[in-house]
Amino acid sequence: MSNITAISALCGEFPVNHFQMKDYLDSIYEDKMVIRKYKALLKDDSIRVKNSVIPDFQPGCKSPALYKPENMQPGTAERMRIYEKESARLGFAVSEEAISKAGLQKQDITHIITVSCTGFSAPGLETLLLEKLELNYNVKRFTVNFMGCYAAFHGLRLADLICKSEPSAKVLLVCVELCSLHFRKDISEDNILSTYLFSDGAAACIVRNDAPVAESYLSCYSFDSLLIPEGKNDMGWNIGNNGFEMILSRDVPGHIENHIAKAFNDFISRNGLLKEDIAYYAIHPGGKNILKAFERALILPRDKLAESYEILQNYGNMSSATILFVLQKFLEKPDSVKQGEWLYSAAFGPGLTVESGLFKITRN
Repeated sequence: MSNITAISALCGEFPVNHFQMKDYLDSIYEDKMVIRKYKALLKDDSIRVKNSVIPDFQPGCKSPALYKPENMQPGTAERMRIYEKESARLGFAVSEEAISKAGLQKQDITHIITVSCTGFSAPGLETLLLEKLELNYNVKRFTVNFMGCYAAFHGLRLADLICKSEPSAKVLLVCVELCSLHFRKDISEDNILSTYLFSDGAAACIVRNDAPVAESYLSCYSFDSLLIPEGKNDMGWNIGNNGFEMILSRDVPGHIENHIAKAFNDFISRNGLLKEDIAYYAIHPGGKNILKAFERALILPRDKLAESYEILQNYGNMSSATILFVLQKFLEKPDSVKQGEWLYSAAFGPGLTVESGLFKITRN
């Protein structure tokens, strides 16, 4: 069975707390109803800081990279030019660290999988990283694009299948999401909510069959998918002329609460497990209301999702990269995480889709 090892995670280098963001919005919006709605979200206090790869939202920024006073609605092409540069830079940093943490040389990598829903180019990120990392030119390249917050699971599932078919494979999985490049001066509630929630970040890991150098790792046992058709119109991500456009309804947590318990029970029972066998939960922190819906549906105390709440509070929602930030927490807590225990993980996205995985915590 394959193992998830050596997770590396990094956020955008320009932190923005929500009071700074409120002041920024106040300076660009004539319609002050936007500010009142944004301030109402701040009462939630579930996110303390977000991060961006561009300095534009920093107080007193004199040289914005994208959102200039004379043009607050840059076109999608301009946003993609910054995405190509910054995604390669951030992806390179987490990839290099993951390879080093795994005790590997760059020439050991046999496959690379990149995951992103916040930008495109051709040659794509997988090719840019191969060249920037100086990997072998015959490394097999794959990419998972535009699937949303759950897409890391598609990357992990693909890596697991590769390892099952090629026992000596060393797969580099890289998720890069630059959500701040799609800020839009738009008064819709969906846009205001996404401005509050989404942030920039990247994460990478090595998936392999052999026992890694890392002290702790996650053994992949099974993956599962669920489509909730009645939520199809409640979450979406569309390509517009001025950036990508988010559809994000407040009904999403309700859909998850109504369906996740049965999906969870069916999934673990197919693997011969009961709820009592699951020691840890790594849930994508799409927002506080989503985490609370998951708690209610599975009748879990809040502390069972402590790692998810911590990532949400300190980084915001970084789309597909976020779940690797959460999983990293379990690998970096050797004193409080027990060897051989089961971990259930899940993420949510357009469709409405739930992707999940069942892992066992292992120590070398």
